[in-house]
Amino acid sequence: GAYGKGWLVGFGLATYAMLGLGV
Repeated sequence: GAYGKGWLVGFGLATYAMLGLGV
């Protein structure tokens, strides 16, 4: 549902942020 998709998008953004920061 919308909640699951929102969680997936949030997780993707968090992962992208970590990769961008080189963490």
